[in-house]
Amino acid sequence: MLPALSLFAILSQSALATPIIGGELTSDYPEVVMLWIGGGTCSGTLIAPGWVLTAGHCVEGVGSVSNAMVYVGADPVHGQNDYTSRVTAVYTHPDYRDDMSNGHDAGLVELSTPLDQVVPGMLTKTPIDESWKGRMVRYVGYGVTHEDEWDSGTKRTVEVPFYQHDKDWMFTFDKGKNMCWGDSGGAAYVETEHGPALAGIISWVGTWSDWDYPCTTGWGSSTRIDTIMEWVEEYVEVTYAEDVVVDTGSAETGLDDTAEEDPKQKKEGCGCDAGSSAGLLGLLLAGIAVTRRRGSGQP
Repeated sequence: MLPALSLFAILSQSALATPIIGGELTSDYPEVVMLWIGGGTCSGTLIAPGWVLTAGHCVEGVGSVSNAMVYVGADPVHGQNDYTSRVTAVYTHPDYRDDMSNGHDAGLVELSTPLDQVVPGMLTKTPIDESWKGRMVRYVGYGVTHEDEWDSGTKRTVEVPFYQHDKDWMFTFDKGKNMCWGDSGGAAYVETEHGPALAGIISWVGTWSDWDYPCTTGWGSSTRIDTIMEWVEEYVEVTYAEDVVVDTGSAETGLDDTAEEDPKQKKEGCGCDAGSSAGLLGLLLAGIAVTRRRGSGQP
């Protein structure tokens, strides 16, 4: 296991790196924001004008929020911000554990200035099951582009096929496409008939082959929204894709069932069968790399 589960990515410049891990730069998804908190950077999703949903390991143990900031924009590290807000308070899911053994890696950030100019992101409460095989998950965050880079602070996105799940986590895998340090707390979107909806919170990465490069060789793991939505609703009134009223009269909602299964998506190697907490425990014992790295820079 890496030395700490609360690791940040230092904000710095890199003009040559490939965006995210195998993805691209984006100015879309304005509801996905950058957090400067606890001395480093994380990502998050605005789910109501005054609330950001992020990872529990981004906010757990933060003693003071006096210097914490939320940035809306494509490239905050280079001063390209549309809006900013200070932070009033942070909340960690009560079932979160810093060894990731209990899932629920979720946190809420309460803003001092509601960001009314930004349309909050939708969530999906559709339970994850085997029918999700082969569907695409879109990650959006402000993390680094490679384990050896220090270029977080710019918004990037990448699409990766859903791989499998257990009772706590949603896993994706396509070697060379992944989340990485600083993407923690960012969005794991799936497409619905109403647009992208948050199905997961970016949490940690793991690998079968090279623990020096878990982002570029391994899989991504996200906290399942359907496991934490009741807790979120205690603080925030959110919008679910399934509850959006459409003019077509169609009662059908949710994900596109026409997606073909990716032939790469086999269960060998991962050891985390759908619905099995024992498989996840095996992964945790093998080691975890969470998507946040400690630093002391300033945006």
